[in-house]
Amino acid sequence: MIVGTGVDIVSVARMAHALHRHPRLIERVFTVAEQAAVSPGPHAVATWASRFAAKEAVVKALGGWHGGAWRDIEVLSRPGHAPEVRLGGTIAQWAGRGGLTVWLSISHERDYAVAMAVAERIGP
Repeated sequence: MIVGTGVDIVSVARMAHALHRHPRLIERVFTVAEQAAVSPGPHAVATWASRFAAKEAVVKALGGWHGGAWRDIEVLSRPGHAPEVRLGGTIAQWAGRGGLTVWLSISHERDYAVAMAVAERIGP
C-alpha cells in the first residue's frame, strides 16, 4: 500500500552556488558511498542537485524527518538499474517499524534536477 509520495526540483545553478559558498556541503549531506559515486566533470553539479532533490523527495514521501539527518538517506545508482534508497539512523528505525520501502526516480538536465519518491508499506 502506498503511504506517501514526494517530489522535489532543484536548480543546478543554485546547487553550484551553494557548493561554492559552503565547501563542506557535500561531506555534510552525502554519504561516503554517494560521494564516491559522483564522477568529477561537467555534469557533477547536476548529479549533486539530483541527489539532493532525491533526498528531499524521500523526506516528503516519509511524511517528514522523524529525527533523521541528510546522511541517513543514501541514494545510490547502478548503471541500467533504478536508483536505490537506503535508510539509516533514526529514519531507518522509524521506517522499519512500518515495513516501508521507498521507490525513487531521478533525472536532471542542464538547468534542473527533479526526483520523485514513493513510500510503500510491504505486508499487512
